[in-house]
Amino acid sequence: MSGEIKNEKRLIRQEILRDLKNESQQELQKKSIGVCEKIIQLEEFQKNTVIAGFFPTPYEVNILPVLQKVLQKKCILVLSRINNENLTFYRVNTLTHEDLEIGELQMKQPKKTTQKYFSNEIGLVLVPGLAFDRHGNRLGRGLGYYDRFLQTLPKHTIAIGVCFETQIRQHIPHEQFDIPVQKVVTEDHIYF
Repeated sequence: MSGEIKNEKRLIRQEILRDLKNESQQELQKKSIGVCEKIIQLEEFQKNTVIAGFFPTPYEVNILPVLQKVLQKKCILVLSRINNENLTFYRVNTLTHEDLEIGELQMKQPKKTTQKYFSNEIGLVLVPGLAFDRHGNRLGRGLGYYDRFLQTLPKHTIAIGVCFETQIRQHIPHEQFDIPVQKVVTEDHIYF
């Protein structure tokens, strides 16, 4: 990665995290509800039976209502788990300690004892990010987990970025290993 792009990404990450920390948890929760409502209305959400998601951290969109909806509609919910340098996805039937544990980065993730799913079995992936642009370019935390995973997705799988409107930027610097998503959903817009 060129030094200029690396520095630009670092500055955007700092700016986004500062902005998110300046918002109250109540405001972030209100915005999260708006994002969730938009996701649930998407045709891609309605028609897919195997949906991959993530367990949100404090400054990410709280997608727990979406995850609950997947379980309610009797679809298969798979959540991300960090295994060494890669993301893998495991099926969960609940969002409780029965299926979840605290993982490497102190985030909730599915236990390894649940059923593993491979990328070619997933129809829709909800992807977190610190920032996105309107073209689907994504800026994560810099560890590359989602970029490596997104490279493995077959063409039929839809990847949807999930963030707050304040995390949308005009341009996200990207290189060949940065994999864009097909859509980005915020509380205000759906970007294609």
